[in-house]
Amino acid sequence: MIDPNIDINNLGTFDSIEEVWATFPDGGQEGDYLFIGDKLYRWNKYDLSWGTTGSTETTTKQNHTFYGELDVHDDFHVGGDAVFNGDVRVKGTLKAIHVKQPNMGLFASVQALKDAYPKPEVGMWATVGNSIPAPIYRCDSTGVWTATGELGGIDNVDLNDYYTKEEADETMKEYHVVLSEEDYEALETKEDKFYFVTE
Repeated sequence: MIDPNIDINNLGTFDSIEEVWATFPDGGQEGDYLFIGDKLYRWNKYDLSWGTTGSTETTTKQNHTFYGELDVHDDFHVGGDAVFNGDVRVKGTLKAIHVKQPNMGLFASVQALKDAYPKPEVGMWATVGNSIPAPIYRCDSTGVWTATGELGGIDNVDLNDYYTKEEADETMKEYHVVLSEEDYEALETKEDKFYFVTE
């Protein structure tokens, strides 16, 4: 254990860079340094990596931080998960083997569903059959598809905030006025309505 009264930035001596990352998985703080064997490594707050003077360690645990915009004019490959804190806009075609969403789709059989999504996450659901509505299968326990005993699969739209035909007709009557050209010209003030003038 490092005595903080000596130097709180001296994190100690390690046998390998892997041991360093295992001990400090989030890296260090500004000013931190350590030794691997007899070689001094300092924490680079800009590259988020441990490095010796004039060089940077190149283990599998290496981070780079970019401030501002990053333009890539050719292929871009990501070997692990990607986390976006803002919107993602795709100007071309989005091609993905799997897109995570609650509704996994319609499958011909339960086996076909399990083959497509062998490790479902809680909240995922799918329908099994040749047409919808069809039997619903839901994941209530990680990795397990369970039949709900209900039929579904038809998307529903909440129409509570929409007018019915009768309500729309009544509203149209309030704002649509049919009158002759003579009567229209005789109006002293025209309200905020739709006027239909007949000959």
